[in-house]
Amino acid sequence: MKKNIIITLGVVGLGCVFSANTLAGINGNPRQKLCVKLLESPSENLVIETFQSVYDTNNGGTEETLSEDIPIQAGSPAAEYCGHDIIEGKINGDGKMKAEFNVLLNGEGNTIDEFKSESFFNGHGQNNEWDLDEKGQCNGSSQQNPGVYMDATDKNGHSFKDCGSHEIPDENLVKIVFTPNLSSISGPDNPESPDNPNGYEEYDPEAVINETSDYHDGQIVFQPKNTLTYQCKWEEWCNDDPSFYEPGYGLQWQEAWNEYTEPED
Repeated sequence: MKKNIIITLGVVGLGCVFSANTLAGINGNPRQKLCVKLLESPSENLVIETFQSVYDTNNGGTEETLSEDIPIQAGSPAAEYCGHDIIEGKINGDGKMKAEFNVLLNGEGNTIDEFKSESFFNGHGQNNEWDLDEKGQCNGSSQQNPGVYMDATDKNGHSFKDCGSHEIPDENLVKIVFTPNLSSISGPDNPESPDNPNGYEEYDPEAVINETSDYHDGQIVFQPKNTLTYQCKWEEWCNDDPSFYEPGYGLQWQEAWNEYTEPED
């Protein structure tokens, strides 16, 4: 049975205003909008409950909040579906932008998956520092499995899709991309890859060589060369030279990975 995969996007515009008169005038002005992107037509009706807030650490706490539902009908085309409203606020230097997603089956309170986290924001200086707290669910390597990543362009003009900390110019947009796990309604089987029925992300040596991989501690990957699964235990080496650290094949792969066996039910 095919899996229905949804990607949830948070689009964030950042502005930073500098005042020469006082330090309190160093402000960031975030603008955030949440969207839902479907990679496949859903087989069930879904409602994505969203919640956002602007939190100013140095000046009064929560400034703005916004709740909005995004309904997705069964059979809807694979496309991007956005909320209508944008949350705006001002952060005096340090703060947080909260984003919460709750995926409901038929909008009846049956939660299929959820993600709740914050992006840490620092508006000091010419560029805003942006750091997504991915809660151990970073999905920056392939963007095709359950997890989350940040999609933006940094101050050097480098486009990235990962979960690291980046300096982002005021005018650039940031997308927070969340892929919920819908296996509870689509079933565990993966007929497109019977050797990888749980749909783990495939280890990609080319991504490692091109420095676009983002494997993290505890992540489980599928090695198509031998149809085995491996769990990353040292993320710096998991993203290092495949000739040394490719799971199952690198000269020192056991320094970076453990062979993984699914626990029995």
